[in-house]
Amino acid sequence: MIFWSIVPEDVVFNGWEDKLELQEISYMGKTLSVRSGMKGSASVERILSTDPKDFLRKEFNPGNKIPFLS
Repeated sequence: MIFWSIVPEDVVFNGWEDKLELQEISYMGKTLSVRSGMKGSASVERILSTDPKDFLRKEFNPGNKIPFLS
């Protein structure tokens, strides 16, 4: 891969190697992969389901905040 940019490499690739710490939880009867947040919330990263209708539900969209107690 060739990446041409006027922005310095250390700025562009800052955090590139950081690993996401995701947790699988059950929320509203569905299994979600979430990233823990602050103040008892989590951010949805992906939904783990075989039902196509689950992917159309707004509350399961990636990036949504859901209540979560770790």
